[in-house]
Amino acid sequence: MCKQSICASDTSSSFKTNFMNCVLKGMLVCILFISPFISCDTIQSENKSPAFDKLADNDVPPNEQPGEYNANDTVEQGGNSPVRTSGRGSGNEWAKKIIKTAFLNIEVKQYKDFTTVLQEIVIKSGGYIAKEEQSQSDYKLGNTVEIKVPVDQFDPVVNSLASVALKTNERKIQSEDVTAAVVDTRSRLEARKQVRLKYLDLLTQAKNMSEILQVQKEIDDIQEEIEAASGRINYLTHAAALSTIRLTYFQVLNPGAIGNNEPSYGMRLLNSLKTGATWMGELVIGLLSLWPLFIFIFLGWLLIRKTRFIRSRSK
Repeated sequence: MCKQSICASDTSSSFKTNFMNCVLKGMLVCILFISPFISCDTIQSENKSPAFDKLADNDVPPNEQPGEYNANDTVEQGGNSPVRTSGRGSGNEWAKKIIKTAFLNIEVKQYKDFTTVLQEIVIKSGGYIAKEEQSQSDYKLGNTVEIKVPVDQFDPVVNSLASVALKTNERKIQSEDVTAAVVDTRSRLEARKQVRLKYLDLLTQAKNMSEILQVQKEIDDIQEEIEAASGRINYLTHAAALSTIRLTYFQVLNPGAIGNNEPSYGMRLLNSLKTGATWMGELVIGLLSLWPLFIFIFLGWLLIRKTRFIRSRSK
């Protein structure tokens, strides 16, 4: 019986030892398998600095309007046609960009009817009225408006407004080609982006906080230049896409009242009297401002008179 119990205890202890060895071998295999991934994550987290995280947040492009040029977009030059790598916007980047402005001064037969026709023309062209200023006198009732229309509707709208006018007093059209300015600004923008990429590479290689802050400052300065160039490109593109028409139209209410602005002879005499009274009042005020001088003159006169009186008595 004793031998059987000793054999059973040996078997149980051998089983426990084998089981613990298997568990330890399994844990060791798991650790060896997971350790490369943990080390990679640790290295990546150590290489990232707070300044780099800030830069990464700044590099996320904001929500853009379709067709706008973003500071984080790049243009790859292949032959003569640039291609935007961000996928935003459309059309040929090297197309002509011309800012058109028209000045119209017209006389209309009926002010209200022409205002209705004007609104219909603007809405039909896909434009809008950006500014409006109305004026009225005894002679005429007029209005000055600033109209924004798509560039392809510029000439039709100008011709339509001139055709419904009773009389065209002034018609002037100006064009400014900003294609060269857009191309030059875009080239400078791409150059600054390349410099920014180099600084980003230096930022990942920085060894201490001082180097990180120094590189980050350079990156921030370059980012400001990139944002300014991007904003100018968007402004010029928008200005070229929408042309401006400055329209002044009026209806003559009383043709005989055109000379009523000149004052009559009696009014001119009354104005002259008022002007003379104003000058006299200003002269009195100017003389009163010299009262210290008058006091000194009066005291000097009293001193001279007293001196003469004393001399006459001594004689």
